[in-house]
Amino acid sequence: GNDVVRAYETSRALGFLPLGISAISGGVAMLLWTVGVAAFGGILSMSLILVITQKIAALTALQTKKGLEASSDRLAVLEQIVESSKAVKLFSWEESYLDVLGKARDVELKHVQKLRWFLVVSIQLGRVSPIISAAVTVVCMVLLDMELNSADIFSIIAVFMALRLALIILPQGWASLKMILVSFTRIQQYLDLPDTKQRSFLPAGGEWAAEVVEAGFAWPVQKKEDASSAAPSMILSGSLRVARGQAVAVVGPVGCGKSTLLSGIVGHLPPAQGEARCVEALSYAPQQPQVICGTVLENILLGREYDEKAFHSAIRAADLGHDLAILPGGLRAEIGERGVSLSGGQKQRISLARTSYGIAD
Repeated sequence: GNDVVRAYETSRALGFLPLGISAISGGVAMLLWTVGVAAFGGILSMSLILVITQKIAALTALQTKKGLEASSDRLAVLEQIVESSKAVKLFSWEESYLDVLGKARDVELKHVQKLRWFLVVSIQLGRVSPIISAAVTVVCMVLLDMELNSADIFSIIAVFMALRLALIILPQGWASLKMILVSFTRIQQYLDLPDTKQRSFLPAGGEWAAEVVEAGFAWPVQKKEDASSAAPSMILSGSLRVARGQAVAVVGPVGCGKSTLLSGIVGHLPPAQGEARCVEALSYAPQQPQVICGTVLENILLGREYDEKAFHSAIRAADLGHDLAILPGGLRAEIGERGVSLSGGQKQRISLARTSYGIAD
């Protein structure tokens, strides 16, 4: 999203690029017609400045790329803080996370500052280019023993000053083009990512509800330099099969891969090796319950048709009756960001009711 916004904002300067090219072409032709071969000195100095601005545009594109990467890192830290806000407040990690976020922002600002310096230098070179080029043209006329008269001098100055705007917007247009190409390259890299492999499901009505065979699961890494650490973080030796109606508890210490295993079974995390399958009609209550802005009824149904018998069965299974009795409005109570605040247990019970409602194998 950041690349799309950057490309959109930068593309506004591209409209002046054809204007700058046509103005410079016309100005060069006018100089050659006015002062002849002496104009090549000014044209050469102007071309040299344009070459320098193109080099600066390449450096601008490099800083743009680094700035976008730093911005992505900062947004990743911010996303972690937002998703783990409860844990951050519970363990008083605000200062630690602020330090991490501040360091990520400082890195981003360094690239932004360098980017702005390059843009300023590029624009200022365009401003002084007419003066330098006019002076070089006059010097060439003197060296070639050409007659100096006020008409030619003022014509040269007028032409170069007319080119001033073109010499400002042309480097800016080149820099904008480089920045847009960087954003488009990053967007293209994202679009070229391989599609998720089509999952295979266990047959409906079969003996097993879930099956994991010699599977290894690894969460994706964000940086290329961390690709070496993308080995499976959780490997299951042997096979795991869960029969329909069977109650299975996954027990282990913190960080051993319990949530990773469940994410792999339901398809949130494709296995890096082996195979993980389940029935297609599956209900899943995640570790962190999701609550949308709406009523309790809408949170449980999630767009599915209302079935009174199945709905009350799901309410009993999740033990949600007491919560509905104390909520203002019961099933019609508004919850979410703009509604009644719920405790962690209430959110989890709503999630369980949502999971229990409907048809699942």
